[in-house]
Amino acid sequence: MAKILLDGRLYGLENAGLGRYLINLVGELAKIESEDEYVILLRKKYFDALNLPGNWKKVLVDIRSLILMSP
Repeated sequence: MAKILLDGRLYGLENAGLGRYLINLVGELAKIESEDEYVILLRKKYFDALNLPGNWKKVLVDIRSLILMSP
């Protein structure tokens, strides 16, 4: 059994390609029956809205991703 961490701070359509990719990735991974434990970091906007199976744990991390910040 593995523990898998996903940084979902960019989850959502407002984050264009990466956000859409995360929507699809999480959706497909959630369909798989697995003994693995998934942990996803989420911003407040999607924390309550995202329903996941029992082997998933959501962690509220309401911090912007540095990827979106320009130097």
